Amino acid sequence: MKTMKLRAVLLALLLAGMAMVPCVSAEKDIDMNKMQISELIQDKNLQNTVITGPLGTQPGDDIYAIPEGSIIYHSSDGITRIFDQEGKQIIVASDDTATKVTTPNGLVPATHVYAVPQGARILDSRINTGTTYVLTEIGDLVITVIDESSKKDLAVTRASTIYNSNWLAWAYKTVSQISYLRSTWYTPSPPSTSGGTPTFALAIFNGLENSDTIMQPVLMWNYNLNNPVWKISSWRYTSPTNYYYSPILNVDQGDNIQGTLEYTSVGGQTGWKVTTSDLTKGTSTYYFSNAISTNTNLEIVNTLEQAQGQNSNPYHMCGDIVFHNVNIPQVTLNQGTISASGWSGLFNVWA
Repeated sequence: MKTMKLRAVLLALLLAGMAMVPCVSAEKDIDMNKMQISELIQDKNLQNTVITGPLGTQPGDDIYAIPEGSIIYHSSDGITRIFDQEGKQIIVASDDTATKVTTPNGLVPATHVYAVPQGARILDSRINTGTTYVLTEIGDLVITVIDESSKKDLAVTRASTIYNSNWLAWAYKTVSQISYLRSTWYTPSPPSTSGGTPTFALAIFNGLENSDTIMQPVLMWNYNLNNPVWKISSWRYTSPTNYYYSPILNVDQGDNIQGTLEYTSVGGQTGWKVTTSDLTKGTSTYYFSNAISTNTNLEIVNTLEQAQGQNSNPYHMCGDIVFHNVNIPQVTLNQGTISASGWSGLFNVWA
């Protein structure tokens, strides 16, 4: 009897010890050459679905939920088809009828906007043009995006050109080499809402871009025109149509915001880790992507953008913004430019 009790006690202690051992998930190296996609089987009997929010596999405000492992196929005729991980079609949707959602680059059909999990790896295939894999931070596949429309014109213009956009104030510089960019700024006072519900949205960001992709830590105001408050997220836009963003977090006026872009390697892939942090609250939201796999000949920017709508009164813009940039040795950005007549709220301080 004593022996049985002793064994029971030892077993209980062993199980307790096992419960105390932390569960550590190993980061997986990803060989992009071995990524495989299931054969896609169309279902012509499916009726058109109206996509009412960004596509994502995790619940969240305004998210249109799809199964984990989904394959999203955009054809050049403006139709989006979604398949499960086995290749069976589950949704057909028209980009024209999809709800238009706010991005830092303006309104976009929800079918081309993707909410990715915290720390996601957004990896472009170097073999199959227009194919992007979104994986979790540890390397499990979340969604696959295949965009046939991206193959139509590879000679695209700069992703968010300062000469043809809604940028209201900015400073920029093309640099021969950069491996780290960090900017900090305080959340300004919001635009006036005394005239009723605001019909425009703002985006404040630092970032970097090449000829077809911009990566940007973003402070957003009045996202989707349904909540006139400040929020942060990290965005990636690849021309012509696809937008990815990390989890959206709330911030308050006066919070110290920090945008960091770090050239690094994750899981065998080389690219940029893009993080937006609220230093006041101690929170952050980030992703990693290989869409820009180099650290040479990139344009760096600090920008205030009107992300959506029209604001007829520039005096109802947000308060002053002061960017403090660090880790840009021997680089002087071009003098900031303001295109909003009558408003002078953006100033740039270079360290």
